[in-house]
Amino acid sequence: MDAAGRPQRTTANLEEIGTHCASLLVEARIPRGALTTIETQGQRLQGYARGAVHEAPLGWFVDVKLSPDSNWSRRRYSPEHLLSAFRTPCRRTPAKANT
Repeated sequence: MDAAGRPQRTTANLEEIGTHCASLLVEARIPRGALTTIETQGQRLQGYARGAVHEAPLGWFVDVKLSPDSNWSRRRYSPEHLLSAFRTPCRRTPAKANT
């Protein structure tokens, strides 16, 4: 939300996705607790930002906790770049990070 309380839109790279979480790479920090909607290929997932870490020169890695009614599955949406096996997803930021 901006200073007037209006929702903001941005483009993000989906770095990782799991059943209950996603990791996004964005240019500007998304504050902890911000309602976050991921829209891609006709799919809409909602959750909240649970932390952000800046990694220059790339940008901000934001961990998103997906809402229970927005849990992800491969059947629902499978990104083209998704690897079949990867580390435990969605934990780029330490539990208390939000710089």
